[in-house]
Amino acid sequence: MKKILSLFSIPVLLVLLLTGINIKSAYAIDTNNVVLEYCTGTWCGYCPCAHQIINQAILPSYPNTVIIAYHGTSSDPWYPYSQTMISTFGFSGYPTGIIGRTSGIQSRSAWFSFISAQATYQPGVKIVLQNKVYNAGTRELSATVNITALQDLPAGQYNIYYVITEDHLVYPQNHYSSCGYSGYINDYVHNHVCKLAVDAPYGEMITSAQWNTGTVHTKQMSIILPSHVNESNAHVNIIVYKYGSPLSSGAAIQNSVSLPKSAFSTTGVSSVKELSADRYELAQNYPNPFNPQTKINFSIPKADFVSLKFYDIRGKEVASYLNNYYLTPGVYSAEFDGSKLPSGVYFYTLTSKNFTETKKMILVK
Repeated sequence: MKKILSLFSIPVLLVLLLTGINIKSAYAIDTNNVVLEYCTGTWCGYCPCAHQIINQAILPSYPNTVIIAYHGTSSDPWYPYSQTMISTFGFSGYPTGIIGRTSGIQSRSAWFSFISAQATYQPGVKIVLQNKVYNAGTRELSATVNITALQDLPAGQYNIYYVITEDHLVYPQNHYSSCGYSGYINDYVHNHVCKLAVDAPYGEMITSAQWNTGTVHTKQMSIILPSHVNESNAHVNIIVYKYGSPLSSGAAIQNSVSLPKSAFSTTGVSSVKELSADRYELAQNYPNPFNPQTKINFSIPKADFVSLKFYDIRGKEVASYLNNYYLTPGVYSAEFDGSKLPSGVYFYTLTSKNFTETKKMILVK
């Protein structure tokens, strides 16, 4: 089948050729799950423009794209989990991203073209997970990871890198008018947020020898989900790449896969109740008491207009993260920041058309 390439695709093809990706058509074998790793921030007013590109262009066209959002600068609540990768990649402008670890750092306007080009070519490997288990008591995700070469790969160091991301995180987001609105949006829902980069920045070596077609290497995956991750919204992202420098352009990804925690069989008994999207529920914040941030999980069973508001002991509203905001069914996590509030007792209320619940939390500074 003939392919018509845009002028923009030509430099992309040169990058792929120089970094060891075979440009043979792959439809008869396996698709190449392209990886977009990008930097973003809740403070960044241009970043919602990037989120729109991902949600409205990239994922509808290439739903198997693996997206990892590294949140940057110390004011962002999720920065501690991404700072190693942001530093290693050399991100400085926000939002910018790297596609397949061959593109170098690219502005958001170039992401779709790079993904379109890389998605059509034969991946270096196939990744298959077996014996997928989640132990609710220990919060361990485990699996046998079989990685099969789909072409003859030259000698070099091939690594496997695991990232835990989380969806449905509610936290205020700065928003510039060029992205459709001016000011902070308290109702903003963040997805693909990096919460754990295992053995960052390089991961674990698979082999350093030539890797011939059909040869299988097996790794045992064991990841403990940190307490700050809501397991209901967690994804395991697995990237196999050829180690090289710089990591942003000289470390060609051979393939990737992203699996939700729900793809794992559950064993063990959790000491913390896991929310389910089949009912309305508001969980107790954790940690509690807290200083200055705490997480609040809640679930809604059907699409609804939802409010999540916070009050002091006198009943005065001190914050509103959702204000009659339309949410689809699912489990959500709100990251509440009390840094501008005095110590004391506070209350938070989740309200929808057919549900209202209030819980108490304590801020101690």
